[in-house]
Amino acid sequence: MKMMRWLSRKKLNNKGMSLVEIIVAVAVFTVVAIPVMKIFASSNGTNFRSRDRQRATLVGEAIMESFKAFDMEAMVAQVVTGTYNGVKFTGTAPTVVAYVGGSEVSPLLGDGKLRRDADSIKFTFDNIEADGMKLNAEIIATPKEEGQLLRMESPNAYSDAIYSLDHKFNNDLSAHTIEQSKAALMSAKPSVALSDISDDITIKDFHRVTTFTVSDDAGVQKVTMKMSCTANAEMKYEESVGVDKEETVPLSFNVKFELEDGSKTEEILIYDNTNTIAGEDVKGDICKLDNVYFYFSPAYECFFGDNPSEEFVIEGELNSLYDAGSASAAGVDPESVGRLPLKICLVKQKYNGIDDAKLNNEEMGYSAKVTSNISGSGEVILAHNFNENLVGPTGSVMTPVPTSGFADVQTYSFNAAEPYKCGFAGEVELLYDLKISLSKVEKDGTASAVATFEGTVVN
Repeated sequence: MKMMRWLSRKKLNNKGMSLVEIIVAVAVFTVVAIPVMKIFASSNGTNFRSRDRQRATLVGEAIMESFKAFDMEAMVAQVVTGTYNGVKFTGTAPTVVAYVGGSEVSPLLGDGKLRRDADSIKFTFDNIEADGMKLNAEIIATPKEEGQLLRMESPNAYSDAIYSLDHKFNNDLSAHTIEQSKAALMSAKPSVALSDISDDITIKDFHRVTTFTVSDDAGVQKVTMKMSCTANAEMKYEESVGVDKEETVPLSFNVKFELEDGSKTEEILIYDNTNTIAGEDVKGDICKLDNVYFYFSPAYECFFGDNPSEEFVIEGELNSLYDAGSASAAGVDPESVGRLPLKICLVKQKYNGIDDAKLNNEEMGYSAKVTSNISGSGEVILAHNFNENLVGPTGSVMTPVPTSGFADVQTYSFNAAEPYKCGFAGEVELLYDLKISLSKVEKDGTASAVATFEGTVVN
């Protein structure tokens, strides 16, 4: 009987969960689960947005680099003529318009030159392919300022050899150096393919040598120029699947210059007094070489670290430049001509695309070595605007007094307060603020903003 009563009590006490308890449990679970689910949903959305931004960043950087590689006039011309191929499009060609006083106009004038009076220039790049995603890009280029590049002297085509290389040349040289690095690695290791090499390449010990060769033979005077570079490239590559290697490859190459007909040469003629100028047969009876002007952007604009170095070599034979014999043969009074020295003018240009703080820092680490190996009886004068950055053949700092290889050394300073701001004769540089706005094209055709990039480019 007692056992029955105990079992009865045990059964009565085992009631299970009531409906109220179930409702409370579900409510507690809901309160906890909803925030957790939101966190997962938010994390998933963040990952998608992060992936979109990463793709947009690659596209934005590609567009920005294309604007740095070409000046504004060239970029506009490429879009107008349909030859722009900086990024891939699907079915929609890029367009460009300019705005003057609120009115939409063509960015190019009738002669094909870029408008200088535009308030802004707008490029539209729609349906850009980006790893399965489509992007629209709007690029607004707004004129920032005009920088009048200063005149050192007034050169003329009859008696002066004139050549200039701006910062765009340095951009091309940077890309060429990277190409040379990859080619050198593949040459040293034939088993390595181009696709195995990482784009993460560090160029060190970059040294650029510009050589001018002067010839003066019986009244025929010519000046040629060539350029060579050496460096060390630190590279990464995949030796085999999952096996990464690092290698330092020495570089040594000659720069090729593009001629007007599209061909390339390693040695370019920058002066020849036997050429015909403006329909006249000038030859030696009118033309005589007085000066060589070389306007250049310094090596640090190649954007290589480790303080790139620069060297200039003047070589060849220099006799009279315009001696009494050739003067008499040309019917010119020899006494009115005399023997003239040759002046080599090396003019370093300032690139306004670098802010003053960075430019000053680069200048502090910059040095240029100049050597004259001219033979013959003619004298050579060096004129430069390197200030304290110029070193002589032995490595000592040059001063404005005669030094080894030169009859005289002359300095130019265009800005006493900021001497690194030097000039480029007789040209105007126009800077543009560039804003690149990227938006993602959704499946329904709408677009949502993804990323924005800003920078400065030069016309």
